[in-house]
This record gives sequence, structure tokens and C-alpha cells, in this order.
Amino acid sequence: MKKYNTGNIDSYISTECMAELSGDHKDGYSAAYGINDEEMLEILVEHNNDHANDTFFRENPDYKRVVDLYSKIIGNDKIVCLSAHGGDNEFGEWVFEQEGEEYSVQDWINEQDGKYAAILLNVCNESAKTITSKESIVLAPNYIWGDCVKLREGGKLLDLYLPKVGYIDSYVIDYEIGELEKKLRK
Repeated sequence: MKKYNTGNIDSYISTECMAELSGDHKDGYSAAYGINDEEMLEILVEHNNDHANDTFFRENPDYKRVVDLYSKIIGNDKIVCLSAHGGDNEFGEWVFEQEGEEYSVQDWINEQDGKYAAILLNVCNESAKTITSKESIVLAPNYIWGDCVKLREGGKLLDLYLPKVGYIDSYVIDYEIGELEKKLRK
């Protein structure tokens, strides 16, 4: 797993995801475009960030509003994005894959919690496992990530977890935005 930084976004991209997007995988792109590894890496990180911003924010402007308000309240606009293959392990825990090993998504969230205003998870969650966070907003799929991207139905397959509040349903998001705006005015 490597960490890449562009502006206020730190991207963690699993080796497996990098291989898929580079020439190291049968469906890789770098060979098709005839570019070197350094250029490919730059494109991959930019793609990861654009993909996260597009899926989480452009298609879900209320989620973006919540993150922006919360960032101002806590004085931290940093975002972290994890891109990895995910699923359930034999114990029913939501995990992501890195170099053939499985790691707990919740443990990864706990490690990042409080360092960032928002944690974005590009990790399949077919069983719709729930998470918690004490200090950072978490945006996560509640199904297979590829289906979330394809459907883009206003966040219906993406969950927003707000610290000290919990999961925010779309029918109450306006209320939560109002509450954050009140906190910001204080």
C-alpha cells in the first residue's frame, strides 16, 4: 500500500489496484497508452482522486456540503481516500486486500480517524457492513463498489457517517446541514 498526496487529499492505493491500472495486470492501461511508470503513477493518483471526488461529491452535492461545513468547524480540510479490493473475511468482518493479505477496514478507519476531516473508502462492501468514527466523517459504499459507481443514484449506495451523530439518511441530510451551519456560526 502506498500513500500519495495531491493537495489536501492523501490517497492510499493497494498494490492490487495499482497493478490493475498499470501494465502489471492483464487489463492494465500503461502498455496500451505507451507511457512510463512515473507518468502512469501520476495518472493513477489523479484518477483515484478524481474518481473519489466525482463519485462521492459531484454526484452527491449534499455530502460535499457536509464535508465542507465539518471541515470548517474542526479547522481541517484534509481528506484521505483508500482504494482497495474489499469483501468479508471468514469471520464476517469487512476487510480490504493488500498484497494478498486481508486487513480490517474498521482498523484502518481507526488509524486515520481525527487526522482527516473525511475518510473516503473505495472498497467493496457487498454485505453492507457498518463502521464507526469518533472524529472524521466517513463516506463508504454499502454494496459492491463498481455498482455504486455505475448507479450513482444520489448516494443511495453510499453511506455518510457523521461523528457523534451516526449514519445520515438522505431524508434528514438537510437537517444535519442546518445543524452544522449553526455550529459554524457560533
